[in-house]
Amino acid sequence: MSSAAVEIADPASRLRILPVPVTDPPPIDPRRRRRPIRAVDQGVLDLAPAALAPVPEPDPAPEPRPAADLPDPTRTVATLAPAVMEVLGGLRPASQLIRWTSQDVQTALAQRAALAARMGQQARPGRPPVVRAVQVCRPSEKIAEASVVVVEADRIRAVAIRLEADKRRWRATALEVG
Repeated sequence: MSSAAVEIADPASRLRILPVPVTDPPPIDPRRRRRPIRAVDQGVLDLAPAALAPVPEPDPAPEPRPAADLPDPTRTVATLAPAVMEVLGGLRPASQLIRWTSQDVQTALAQRAALAARMGQQARPGRPPVVRAVQVCRPSEKIAEASVVVVEADRIRAVAIRLEADKRRWRATALEVG
């Protein structure tokens, strides 16, 4: 069928058949390399097993550390979000994120990963998830809330993370993946 309008032969009928307009986005040129937008350095979480890592002796009376000495929450969120996506995709066990998540978040992650595995929604090994954008809001000195855009193989996902200060680092206490 041509792109021009086709009229029916009966002049008494006012019915015209028109082609459906193309609304698909243009195809992606595979030769064009896209660089991800990076808010921070895409470092890797140190996820060495506890058995291999030396355990420091606890301080007899640790002094409370001011919130100004906490690390930048943007960096923490940018490394935690892809790791969460790997857990949900079945590429990483949820137990590797124990140090960076609260017990509630840890349990929810493990349950959601098990559900995805039962439903056959595991990720294919290949390119790891990439962080495209990070937006951090600090409602107080010891709380940070962030939204992260993560690109998986063929999907773009939104991750919302709430971090709370826990001694000398940030710990995720709430997590939503869209």
